[in-house]
Amino acid sequence: MADYIVVGLFITCMILTLPLITLRTVNNKKFKIICELYFERYKDLPIEAWFFYDSGVFSSFSGYGLKTIFIKYPLIYGKRSRLNHHDDEIQFFRNLDASLTTTFKYEHYISKLGCYIFVMDLIVYFLFCQT
Repeated sequence: MADYIVVGLFITCMILTLPLITLRTVNNKKFKIICELYFERYKDLPIEAWFFYDSGVFSSFSGYGLKTIFIKYPLIYGKRSRLNHHDDEIQFFRNLDASLTTTFKYEHYISKLGCYIFVMDLIVYFLFCQT
């Protein structure tokens, strides 16, 4: 029985990967638009966003995460990330058009859900499927 649970959770993780890749591709394009708006307002970009500006979704997963964290952290947690260095950035990101920011939130929550399911899968496997 535990084998079926492990396989089911693994398949669920794999199914969540498809919308996540789609959202990352869309967000990669929106990232550039947000960076342009950010640069117009503050005349600079965080170094990570500047350095990984042209990195794609598959070229560097850590680079993609670094370049988008300065957008996601104020949107989701309402706090400045360590990359942000302007006092009113939280309001800047929260006042952006929802068509630019909603997919970043979806991407974040789907990623978290996938991680939780993967951890549950590992726990079930190591507790019940070891022979």
